[in-house]
Amino acid sequence: MVELSSEQKEALEQQKDNCPFCKIVKGEIPAKKVFENDKLIGVLDINPSTNGHILLMPKEHYPIMPLIPPETFVDLVKTSKELSGCVKSSLLSQGTTIFVANGYAAGQQSTHFMLHIIPREEGDGLDNFSIKPGELPEEEIEKVRGALKQNISIMMRNHFQRIGKPLPDNMMPPQKVTKDQILQILEANPQVKTLLLEDTEKFKSMIPTNPQLQSLFAEVDIDELVAELGGGKKEAPKAEQGSEKKEEPVVEEKKEEPKQEPKKTKLEVLSEIIEKNPELVATIESNPEGALEMLRKSKYKDMLADLTLEDLTALIPKKKEVQEKKEDSGADLDTIENLFK
Repeated sequence: MVELSSEQKEALEQQKDNCPFCKIVKGEIPAKKVFENDKLIGVLDINPSTNGHILLMPKEHYPIMPLIPPETFVDLVKTSKELSGCVKSSLLSQGTTIFVANGYAAGQQSTHFMLHIIPREEGDGLDNFSIKPGELPEEEIEKVRGALKQNISIMMRNHFQRIGKPLPDNMMPPQKVTKDQILQILEANPQVKTLLLEDTEKFKSMIPTNPQLQSLFAEVDIDELVAELGGGKKEAPKAEQGSEKKEEPVVEEKKEEPKQEPKKTKLEVLSEIIEKNPELVATIESNPEGALEMLRKSKYKDMLADLTLEDLTALIPKKKEVQEKKEDSGADLDTIENLFK
C-alpha cells in the first residue's frame, strides 16, 4: 500500500468531502443498494451499460487501487466473484464483465475507486472492451521488461518482509542495481524522473523514507545521476567581451477587455442543471427536500444558496416535457454524478 504525505492526506480529505459516492455511503444521496457489509457497498449504476450493472466500491474513499488496504482489496475481489454469480443466476444472464478503470487515462471517471459488474448477453451492443494489438521494437520491450522485473522483485521482497516470511529464491532481486537498470526504471517512470530532475533535494529526502527508493538509490550518487541525465541548474551563458546587449524596445500589447456574460438567474441555472441531469426530475418529485439538500451541496451551491422548494418544483412539469422530447430524439445525457465534478 502506498504511503501518503501529510499534504496528500489533506488533499484526499478535501476530495472526500465532495465525492458523490461517499455521500451515497452516508445516505445523503439516494441510491439503489444491492449489497453492503462493513467495508463495501454495491449499488446499481444510475446510467447502466446493461440492466443490472452494479458498482461495487469500498465505503472508505480511495481514489485509485494502490491506496486500498490489502484486507479491503481481498474483500472487494471475493465479493465481486459472489455478486457476479448472483447476477448470472438472478438475471439469467449469459455472463458478466468485471471492469476496472484505474486512473484517468484508463477511463476512470470518478475519484472513488470501484469495480463494475456488468451482466452480458450475446448481441447486447457492448464491444467487450476489446484491446487492439500493437507492435513495439524489441529494445523498447526489453527496457520495460527490465524495469518491471526490478520493481516487482523489490515489491515482493518488501511484502514478504511485512508478513515475516523469507522471499522465495526465484524472486530474489539482484544484490546491486546497475546504473543501466536505474536509467531503464527512470525512463519507464517519467514522473519519478521529472521529480529527480526538477526537485533533486526533495527527491533525496524521500529516499530514506521509501523502501523502494532506498533499494534502488541508497548507493547511487544522485547528483552524478542528475548530471548524466542532463538535469540540475544550468548557468546562463556569459556575454562575450566587447559585446553589448542591445535592449529591444518594449511594445505593450493591448489587452482586449473580456466580454461580460450576463449573469444568470437561479432559475436559469436550475433549468440548465435539470437539462443536463434528467434523473433529477424523478428525485425532485419523489423526495424534493432531499433533492434540494443535494443541490445545495453540489458544485452549484453558491448560485443556488437561496433556492426554495417552490423554485425547485415549479420547473418540473415543463422540464418533464423537454426531457421526453430529448429521449425521443435519442440525445445523450449526463449523469447525476456530474453535479459534483
